[in-house]
Amino acid sequence: RDTTFKVSVVYDDPPEITVRLIIIGDLLHEGTDEVHTLKNGGLKKWLDEDITINMNMSVKDLILAGLDRLEVEYKGAFYPQYDSYYFKGIQIPRSGDYLEEFSNGALSGWMYHVNGYYPDRGVDRYYPDDGDIVVFHYTDDYTMEESIGSDGAGYGVDLEFYPPKDEPENPEEEARKQLEQAS
Repeated sequence: RDTTFKVSVVYDDPPEITVRLIIIGDLLHEGTDEVHTLKNGGLKKWLDEDITINMNMSVKDLILAGLDRLEVEYKGAFYPQYDSYYFKGIQIPRSGDYLEEFSNGALSGWMYHVNGYYPDRGVDRYYPDDGDIVVFHYTDDYTMEESIGSDGAGYGVDLEFYPPKDEPENPEEEARKQLEQAS
């Protein structure tokens, strides 16, 4: 009879590390023939930042820090059958809509990779190292995504931002201010 143990290392005074987090999302488009994937395109970058965390923090904690910077809400839960946490839905920036598992089809949902590889565990079970690149992304079809190795650590880095970085948050207010300054 086999016995298994789970071992976690917890630092008393955890060192800080810096991890690059890229969050890549989509818009709602269920019912169309479009299939947006990280591998084949159609997605938009929502965040691309270096985030400082400590070594006791998981990819889940990193993603939560990124979502806080985006000022969006999320839906997630711990799934005992997988012994892991899953982000079920993320609010689309500047929108009340949620991009959720199954929003854009039966195979759609949220995934992550670290340095080009999809880990074999959930976001709360993976602890990044200093200098890692974590890409948390939506896909319309998870079966089309694949690990691309360390040469692909920048997968998704060159995507356009949504909303565009130079787009004002409130275009009408921005136009009014510009008119006032011109007069």
